[in-house]
Formats: sequence, C-alpha cells, structure tokens
Amino acid sequence: MTLPAGFKLANGMMMPAIGLGTFQADGDHSTVKDAVLYALSVGYRHFDTAFNYENEAFVGEAVRESGIPRGEISITTKLSTSWHRSENVKEALRRSLNTLGLNYVDYYLMHWPHCYVVRDPDRERLTENTPYGKKDEDVAFDKEDAKSIWRKLFAGGILRIRFQRQYYWVIDALDECNEPIVLLNLLAKANLSTMLRIFFTSRSSGDVFTEFSSLNGKIISIDMNVGKTSKDIEAYVSNQMEALSFEGEETRQQVIKKILHKSAGVFFG
Repeated sequence: MTLPAGFKLANGMMMPAIGLGTFQADGDHSTVKDAVLYALSVGYRHFDTAFNYENEAFVGEAVRESGIPRGEISITTKLSTSWHRSENVKEALRRSLNTLGLNYVDYYLMHWPHCYVVRDPDRERLTENTPYGKKDEDVAFDKEDAKSIWRKLFAGGILRIRFQRQYYWVIDALDECNEPIVLLNLLAKANLSTMLRIFFTSRSSGDVFTEFSSLNGKIISIDMNVGKTSKDIEAYVSNQMEALSFEGEETRQQVIKKILHKSAGVFFG
C-alpha cells in the first residue's frame, strides 16, 4: 500500500500524511530544534507542537533557520485547557505565535475537549503561562463548557459532514464519563453517516447499557469478559516489564500478578 503525500480536509486544505510530534522532549527541550532541523532535511514538512509542551520556541527557530519557504511547512499547535473561554482564545493564539516567531499556524487544535475555570476570582493568582494558574487547587473542571464543546464541535459541525470514505472513532472508558447520556443523546439525534463507525469501550455497567438504548438499535454489542482479555493483558505487561530491573524473576512475576489483579480484565485503569 502506497501512502499518499497528504489528505484533503473538509475545508479543502491538504494535511501532510506524515508529521513529526514533539511531545516529551528531553532536557530543556533544545533537542527539539535539532530534531526538527534534521527532519526538515530528510523531507518532513509537518510538525506538531503545543502550548503545554513548552517547546514552541524551538520548533519556530528550526522552521525559520531551515531556509525552507514557510508555505511549504505545516505547523500544528494547540489551545491549552485553561484557555478555552472565548475571551482567552485569541490571547492564547497570540502567545503561541509570538513564541513560535511565526505569523500563522496551519492547524490550531483544542488540546483536550474539556475546560478548567478559576476556583478563586483573585486575579493575582494568575501566572504568565495560564490565565487561571497551573496548580490543581487553582482550577476546577468546567462541566458546562464540556457539554457546549460537544454540541458545537460535533452536533454543530463534525457530525453534519457527509464522509466520503469510511472513518472509525474510538471513545474509551465511557463508564468514567460523568454524564454519558449527554453524549449518547447527542449521537442518537445526529444523522450519522453510514461511513462513520464509533467503537466504545466501557467496564460492565448497568447504567451505561441502559443509556445505550437511546441509540435506537444502531449498535452491535460484544461482551469481553476477563477470560478473553487477561492473556492479552498479561502478554502486554510482561513485555513492558522487560525494560525494568527486578531483584529476581520471582519479584517480577509478583509485580505482574498484582497489575493483572488491579486491571480486573481491562486495559484502562
């Protein structure tokens, strides 16, 4: 199978098929600049960074120093979860552009589909990095914003697209959602294309199964019990453990056994 050079988006833009991500850079992130410069030299033309990665400056430096015309390079950066409020988005983008040293980005994504709001209105607690502070005690989850995002982005946009080829979505750990019925009702009301398939995962939960009835029989359910998944989880955990050092094989097996017990037959914890 030959990979295409890019993919045409719904708005007509072409997104390069292959890009370089910059999450979890080493040390002071300066290695990102070297990595981007090298990637550019061997043909990469799409680079993914984010406000939260704290390495936008190095990505921008590499792009400017490469000598390659800006129009030939695609840059993705992301809106941080504490900047979702409408009065903060333009400022967040302005800061990212200033840090990158670029006039524009090609793709501006929401890093996560949830928003945090300030617990204490005392604006002296704000930091330069986020409008609401960076510590957990400074912010709270904005439930209403989360609902509005699903409605605006999905019901008002994505779910109205008539897909031209098959797409598959994965929505993981539905049982951990505070109000899964909100999401399921949204999907039930949408005129879903036959070209879109959505795969949900969830621990066994009567509430979740009951709420799935809102989809009016548009689902296929497969029950994956512990016996079907334990061997796969054990193989995965054992493989990951090879990179770790233990006092002995007995200790290693004890750790694997504890992890398997805690997993209760599911990959997500």
